Amino acid sequence: CQFIEPLNPSRGYKDPSSPLTDVRVRRLLSKAINRDELNKAFFGGKGEVSINQPFHPTRQGWNPEWEKRFQDEYGYDSTKAKALMTEAGYGPGNPLKLNIELTPSRGAANAEDVMEGIGNYWRAIGAQVTLVKEPDARKRDAFTDHVYMQDTNSDEWTGSFVYGSRQSGATGGMHIFEADNLLDQIAVTLDDK
Repeated sequence: CQFIEPLNPSRGYKDPSSPLTDVRVRRLLSKAINRDELNKAFFGGKGEVSINQPFHPTRQGWNPEWEKRFQDEYGYDSTKAKALMTEAGYGPGNPLKLNIELTPSRGAANAEDVMEGIGNYWRAIGAQVTLVKEPDARKRDAFTDHVYMQDTNSDEWTGSFVYGSRQSGATGGMHIFEADNLLDQIAVTLDDK
């Protein structure tokens, strides 16, 4: 879900046929994951759901409506995930194919196990998941339909800028034209103070 030319979004995405460019697919993948089970299994129940990375209820800019809407929009519901998969055009004759990278993460020693667990949730709703052990993340730009764990403790601006826009050149997230336009406006509007 990366732009062909990060500074020229009019050229479009590198792989416009990627299922990950469809918001329904991203939503169904989120709804297929039982975060409570993962939290108990891998984090001893001490994990916290990130409602809107990089925002947090303790930070400026937090919108309490995000938390109210999260369960309906993105929370675990395998039945809804399956319905969204059908709505997006995927099923037995046209399986949703994804690759999950099993790579270590600085912030979670069990990242590979967590990602394998996520793959199993996606398989349970009918996705065709391939686990990939790719040690060289520098090759990531050549991949399509790959999902991997990425961790950060970034502030709101850096998190939005780096992980959700073309502003930094490359990102670990979905490039969204509308978000880029808003970030362009903010970048030239903010007072240095």
